[in-house]
Amino acid sequence: MDDWKQITARRLSMCEVCSKEIEKGQPLVWSRVKSAVRCIGCQNISIEKKPVKRINRIVGDAGASAKRQYKTRSAKDSSKVEFLHPRLAKLLRVDNVDSQTTKNWAKGAVGEEKVGNFLSKFIKKNGGILLNDRQVPGTKKNLDHILITENAVFVIDAKNWSGTISVKSVARNSEVVEILYLNSYNQTKTVEKMKDQVEVVKQALKAGGFKVEAIGYLIFYGVDWPKKGIPTQVDGVLINGKNSSGVILGIKSEKKVDVAAIGTYLEKYFPPR
Repeated sequence: MDDWKQITARRLSMCEVCSKEIEKGQPLVWSRVKSAVRCIGCQNISIEKKPVKRINRIVGDAGASAKRQYKTRSAKDSSKVEFLHPRLAKLLRVDNVDSQTTKNWAKGAVGEEKVGNFLSKFIKKNGGILLNDRQVPGTKKNLDHILITENAVFVIDAKNWSGTISVKSVARNSEVVEILYLNSYNQTKTVEKMKDQVEVVKQALKAGGFKVEAIGYLIFYGVDWPKKGIPTQVDGVLINGKNSSGVILGIKSEKKVDVAAIGTYLEKYFPPR
């Protein structure tokens, strides 16, 4: 709606069209809706808005540290078999001599890579900055992915699991709590670890003077979901369900995030793993 109104300048102002200075006491036109002023000569000029350039940046290789860990462990497993059973080692392929722990590292690397591919496609379509495989300073811990959008900072942990994911409400100590399950196995520790990761990022943002929400997001790859009551969150941590993009897009904020500034800051704060 056109609400331009002619008034007298109460202070030194500048026309949004021609940048002419309008001194105090001089006439100008003012729009409450647009929160803008113009000189009398520019009041009927239309301004073509320039499209805002969307930030789209991917930093780091998803699953890189997990791949390195797998190769190191696999080499050790092979060497151990060759030393203890030299004849048998010649008959076995490398993947057959890997311990279960080593195989879990390989599976985890695949999950991080798959989730990283999805997140890359997401920001190419919706904008944002994606930081993959980041080191938590002063520890051996890492963050799989940090996604910065115009609405929030998402701390994402990728899980390449097999089985059915569900969330159940359970009575505990006179209160009802939500519990994450993989099949019949309680996965409370997974949720707690995710919350710890979020706290690390929250403290980093606070140290940088950024007032922005950090949200934990567990993205499961290769799992099954219940036919009814597909979970989207547990104890404040988001879960991808069957709509990974929808979960991210469902988070809205009144004040838009400075994606570029926060992305640059977090990239330095959490170096590559």
